[in-house]
Amino acid sequence: MDILVYYNMRQDDFEDIEMAVNTLNGIQHYFKFLTNELPINISEIDLKCNSLPENITNDPQGYRIFIIDKPFNDNWFSHEENHYSIITTADWNNYFAPPSLVAYLIYQMVQAAVNFEFNLRENHILRYVHKETVGCMFDFCGKKLDIRNGMRVGAICPSCRGILIQFGNHQEALNAIEKILDYVRLISIGRSPQIIFNQVYIIKHYDCLLYT
Repeated sequence: MDILVYYNMRQDDFEDIEMAVNTLNGIQHYFKFLTNELPINISEIDLKCNSLPENITNDPQGYRIFIIDKPFNDNWFSHEENHYSIITTADWNNYFAPPSLVAYLIYQMVQAAVNFEFNLRENHILRYVHKETVGCMFDFCGKKLDIRNGMRVGAICPSCRGILIQFGNHQEALNAIEKILDYVRLISIGRSPQIIFNQVYIIKHYDCLLYT
């Protein structure tokens, strides 16, 4: 599955975004994350509806992640649908790190990949999220700091895993997702996981060349 990751080059955290993308592609090979520059200036967009213009997000034949540095007005970390996700980096380094911004981005992007693979919309997810924090990727995190618990556990709980399988037993995708979550867990607890970057897909801005 190809997933396009868009952001503005003028963002202060663009190097962290590219590191997160390259790491995701080194951990597993089911999802291929490709970076590109946003065709619009996010700073000029009002996110009062927690969304981007439909002409940007409405691409039913592709999967897209948009990484922005403006906060949502509802104070969430991200909003996902079944073909696109919007992730904000606002305040992470100031209020939530550690874990690092790279770890946070990987964690948010794998959540988006779950929605894409299992064709889940945000209203589907909200029916199943844990209202109390249990250390599952599907914790609601009403207290935003609780996201760090999920990152340090780095797992999908058995109940949520069973629900995903009911949407489609995509075992290869689940294996890739769990590899990514295990990586997040290790770096979130201060370990240094080893990645063999023998087949990493790196797409530079305006570039369609594949490097291996």
